[in-house]
Amino acid sequence: AEVLLGVTRHAARALGLDERLAALASGQERGAVALDEAGTGDPLERVRVRADGRGNSYRLDGVKPMVMDAHSADWVLVPARTREGLRTFCVTAAEAQLTPSLDLTRKFARVEFARTVAQPVGPAGDQTVLWRRVLDDAAVLLAAEMTGVAEAANALALEYAQARIVFDQPLSKFQVTRHKAVDMLHRIEMARVGVHYAAWASDVDAPDRESAAAMAKSFSAEAANYVTAEGIQIHGGVGY
Repeated sequence: AEVLLGVTRHAARALGLDERLAALASGQERGAVALDEAGTGDPLERVRVRADGRGNSYRLDGVKPMVMDAHSADWVLVPARTREGLRTFCVTAAEAQLTPSLDLTRKFARVEFARTVAQPVGPAGDQTVLWRRVLDDAAVLLAAEMTGVAEAANALALEYAQARIVFDQPLSKFQVTRHKAVDMLHRIEMARVGVHYAAWASDVDAPDRESAAAMAKSFSAEAANYVTAEGIQIHGGVGY
């Protein structure tokens, strides 16, 4: 929920929707961002939902297959193709159906647009650069979350290792367990440093902001996967 709120808030602020921010922060309104579409590669390049219209009257056609919490959102921000390039539209009556995903901690919905009424938002013209910045900040948010996942998994593993008695002594006393603990901590600390730097780079708009966000997301994902897998090993049969 925190990541979704953060991404939605970043997008709304970048698009100049300041009037939406207070309602989002207070919980009076729930928003969602419907960006990702089927395919691989650059998420902006593969946007295929189209918008036709003029002024404040547009209609959308296409599908956003995986939109986080779209089924419960009061409004959805939808990047779509227009004659001007990539524009953003606000939809308040989106057709969203819950769909299964590999992530059991979140709810995703499939959103279909069939001549759906939508209001254009944000600056006129192509908004690709604007959305690239939003994606970079979203990457930092996800990296921070994955670092937190690694920290929580590490804490659980260490707590269990200290409580589990094997051959009349705690599991944490064995050298192989200590080696794992050191390696896990090393991955977590490196991920944390990357996230902190990427967040700082975004705040000050540093020249390497974009690459810092990408590196933080990449390393924190590897760290989270490594630490949680090692945590299973420390828990042994309980972990499996």
